[in-house]
Amino acid sequence: MLLRAQLPPRNPPEEPARLILRSFRTRLLDYANLVGGAKAIPDCLKRLGYIKDDSPRWFHCEYFQAVVPKAEERTELEFIPWAGYEE
Repeated sequence: MLLRAQLPPRNPPEEPARLILRSFRTRLLDYANLVGGAKAIPDCLKRLGYIKDDSPRWFHCEYFQAVVPKAEERTELEFIPWAGYEE
C-alpha cells in the first residue's frame, strides 16, 4: 500500500531489473527473515509495472541492513543498471 502511494502504475520495462533494498531498523534480522519479509516488495513492483517479472530471468535483488534509532527506521529501494550483471 505504501509503495502504491509513492509509485504510479506504468508499463513494465522490457529489460531485466536489479534492485538494492536497504533496511534501516532498530535491530538486525537474520538474512532469511530480511529477504522473506521483503517478498511483498517485488510482488508489488511487478503489479505496478516497475519490473516485468520477479523470476531470476527478469529480476535480481541485493539486500542490506543497518541499525538506526527508532525515529530513522525506513526501507530504501534503489534500481541499478542490469548491464554487466552475471549470475
